[in-house]
Amino acid sequence: MNLLKLRIPTLFGLFVLLAGLASGVYLTLQNQTISSRAATETSPKSITITNVEDHSATISWQSSLPTPGFVTFSGGLLENQTALDDRDENVPTSRALHHVTLKGLTPEATYQFKIVSGKFTSEARELTTEKSETPNGAKPIIGSVLDGNDPLVEGIVYLIIDGTMTQSTVVKDLGNFIIPLANTRALHLGSQARIQVVSENNKRASAIFIIKDDILPLPLKIGQDLDLTNTLGVSTFDKNKDGVINSFDLIQKSTEQ
Repeated sequence: MNLLKLRIPTLFGLFVLLAGLASGVYLTLQNQTISSRAATETSPKSITITNVEDHSATISWQSSLPTPGFVTFSGGLLENQTALDDRDENVPTSRALHHVTLKGLTPEATYQFKIVSGKFTSEARELTTEKSETPNGAKPIIGSVLDGNDPLVEGIVYLIIDGTMTQSTVVKDLGNFIIPLANTRALHLGSQARIQVVSENNKRASAIFIIKDDILPLPLKIGQDLDLTNTLGVSTFDKNKDGVINSFDLIQKSTEQ
């Protein structure tokens, strides 16, 4: 009897210990799964280096969920610097699209940078600035983006031109954008260019066109791809029964012919 009395509490204690151990393992795995999921949703994707000039460069990326983000960087004459999104002033704002410009850089210098997205910090990457050159005098690319019938609110515009560094900018008020070309290296008239817009919900619009002396405002619409390489004589505005017709309608009609 004494042995039985001693054995029962011992078995019960062992059962409690095993149950507690199993619960601990389950909670640990669950926390790891939640942390892993959160890291995946906030980690930077589609990291792109654009606008590399002698004194500046831009880093853009996407995150699955709106997340505050910024870039830390060192190199040249700078150490442990922090750059916020071009649209932020004093503190990072939660966004799904991020566009950060590093400024005050030294020409022909290499910089290491890390992206901080929420609680996630990326591995170090590198970029090298260009040498100083005289501006080429090229006019900027300007345009507007519609999402349905309304101006796009949040978006990044990328400009890819054959043989040059990719340029980028964020969509401004009323869906407008402007991409300077004055400091673009190896820019040649007659080069084919492609412009692509990415919205915060990862929808896209694009157009291909030829670099000319005079480039009309580019009208883009989310969900549409335009080929403007053969579009000639398209006016920015043309009168219709209501007074004017949007240049987007004009170019769309010309590409459908």
